[in-house]
Amino acid sequence: MHVRLASLPSYNTPLAHYTPPPPHRTSPPETELGPARNMPGFDNSSENIRSEIKIDGKVVARIYNSGAIEVADAYADQVHNLKGLGRGAGPDYADEMLASLMDAVARFGAESTKASTAVPHEMWLTESGKAEGRSVNLYV
Repeated sequence: MHVRLASLPSYNTPLAHYTPPPPHRTSPPETELGPARNMPGFDNSSENIRSEIKIDGKVVARIYNSGAIEVADAYADQVHNLKGLGRGAGPDYADEMLASLMDAVARFGAESTKASTAVPHEMWLTESGKAEGRSVNLYV
């Protein structure tokens, strides 16, 4: 078998011509959430918003009546160590998560607003069927 040297790749390319591969993320992380989606029957539908967190007037997080949390990419690392994360469900739990998340993002000048769609825990249990043991529906 004969190999032609001209067909082999050159490993002597000067570093000045080296172009590093692009980083995994080619765009900056999202700093705000898009508009809430209306998806009846899903816990993270616009009709189930409990609270929103804003920084500089931009919505960076939403907490739903079920306790589900939606966070803009730029602030996602603030969620990983939240006290009680994943240990409950419902409006009471959502309020605990709001308090924990506000503690985590307070240094960015965060403000929270309670939505008109926030419901008491007992109403959530009845309306969502949790009292009958139905599962939580999330659209991702």
